[in-house]
Amino acid sequence: MATWFLEEVDRLEQERAGIEGLRRTADWLILAEWGLEFVGDELWLCVDAVIRAHGHDYEVRLSYPSHFPEAPLIVCPRNATSRWSGHQYGDANGSLCLEYGPDNWHPALTGVQMLESAHRLLVGENPLGNPSIQTLGPVPSRHYLTPGQELRGTSARWYFSEGLRAFLARQPDGTGSLKFSFRDKDDFFMVLIHQATAANDEQWVDEQIPDSIPGATGNFWDGVWFRLSEGSTEDVRSLKGIEALRTLAVSSGHPSNLLATDGTSPVAGFQRAIRGILVLEGNGTPHFFVGHSGDKTICCREVSSAPSAPEARLSKDNDLTGKTIGIVGLGSAGSKIAESLARAGAREFLLVDYDVFLPENMVRHTLDWRNVGEHKAAGVAATLRLIAAGMKAKVSRLHLTGQESNASLNVTLQDLGACDLLIDATADAQVFNRLAAVVKNAGKPLVWLEIFAGGIGGMIARSRPQIDPPPQQMRAALLAFCREQNVAAPRATRDYGTEDGEGTVLTASDADVAIVAHHAARLAIDTVLTPSFSRYPFSMYLLGLAAAWIFQAPFDTVPVDVSPYQETPAAPSADQADAARNNLEFVSKLLAKRPHAPADPA
Repeated sequence: MATWFLEEVDRLEQERAGIEGLRRTADWLILAEWGLEFVGDELWLCVDAVIRAHGHDYEVRLSYPSHFPEAPLIVCPRNATSRWSGHQYGDANGSLCLEYGPDNWHPALTGVQMLESAHRLLVGENPLGNPSIQTLGPVPSRHYLTPGQELRGTSARWYFSEGLRAFLARQPDGTGSLKFSFRDKDDFFMVLIHQATAANDEQWVDEQIPDSIPGATGNFWDGVWFRLSEGSTEDVRSLKGIEALRTLAVSSGHPSNLLATDGTSPVAGFQRAIRGILVLEGNGTPHFFVGHSGDKTICCREVSSAPSAPEARLSKDNDLTGKTIGIVGLGSAGSKIAESLARAGAREFLLVDYDVFLPENMVRHTLDWRNVGEHKAAGVAATLRLIAAGMKAKVSRLHLTGQESNASLNVTLQDLGACDLLIDATADAQVFNRLAAVVKNAGKPLVWLEIFAGGIGGMIARSRPQIDPPPQQMRAALLAFCREQNVAAPRATRDYGTEDGEGTVLTASDADVAIVAHHAARLAIDTVLTPSFSRYPFSMYLLGLAAAWIFQAPFDTVPVDVSPYQETPAAPSADQADAARNNLEFVSKLLAKRPHAPADPA
């Protein structure tokens, strides 16, 4: 792993000068002492500081991770006995959620700005409390979390389908029964509602759920649903226990025996315990409760689709034993690559994706109805574990360029840097740039791919250290190639759709995605097994699936020569050499004050 503070001499000078200038001019920065810390087996630069706010001294540590400046800095409390703010991850000494994180970080930001942001948070919220100071309360949040991020850590989930939503919306009486099943997972359970019946005997059956799923036919669990009156203001999610839900039903005009299990309920069929209760607010917002242990209930978290919307024959030349593959993006392409590499013999994976699998993903994904509501990375990991015994598939559900803990992000980046090969299957420019920084620091190869809009084809490419140009330079090579061919650069989209000249929608099929994904898997195997020798003479290929753009016919393959873009490292200038010696002396002094590296537990 590259050590940035020894190689980026100008940047270290900038950081040192900036923090020293802040210490001299800011009366709130009482201490700023440089040091080194071990994070795992890596050596990080850090600054121990004391920030004064409203008469209190707050001890913090500003940490420079190994991927700085491409990755954000981390500010954590030191010696804290309780959490300082709601803008904080983890426990009392967990990292602060400041104004700059994975979703808006850029390399121009410095340690000075992170310390200033921490000071603004402490001044605004006054966490240690000074009764003479009038604060405005919690500092406004810049958070925006995707549904997948919000679902992390929830142990109970249920899927609210569009079909069920429409059925309930057209029921005038507002009560009825339902039947559901559980999908047990390692760390949560998922509820699927299979049938619902209204008081007028109209019945709805979810025909999207395959009968082949265990528990999808036969012994369902029984439940009741009811709608609240328009004027109800109850915080439904906070209710605990069937008795509280019974009181809620009565307050909306429903009979007191609605949830009775002695045969007196007006909802037919309840001679035994009610295990599920679906409460609909007046505006249609649903809340599903699972009953257990007598009167107790668990409120499930809703998962729903968008309104507008599934070794014996291994070649000895392909022995992937001991190779760890990191895949970022486990969508339609990434899931196929993962399965292909597992079937080719790979047994160690790091799978990174924050998104949740939904029914509309079924058309191009390797997962199925058993995985609805599950994070894609976890679902693919479970699939890989069914392919071979001893499969190791580590999962990260972090959003690499979204709102996350800086500390958590850097742990995931370290894990990615430890892989033997990284694969970017996101078609996301921000993720691509972040992974390009990881492979630059770690000296590892990167493989990436794109599916062109309309299913006309795709691109696969790789960048190997000391052999190919850096990833960003290879993207520049593709743009230059397009200019030479006098054609526009191909367009990649998330949904793989476009329109032709007559307005007909063209969309890449599962087969189209699979062709490009499996070519990328072949290139990945070649890249990780034979870095110095390859059966592929080029490191970028355009794969045609239709007679369009530059492709003369379906299955036309066009190589792109990227060798002219190979960088030649420039010799350091005299000033840079002096700065490097200065920084080396500075770090050596810090090392002299630090204990030895932690002993290897092995």
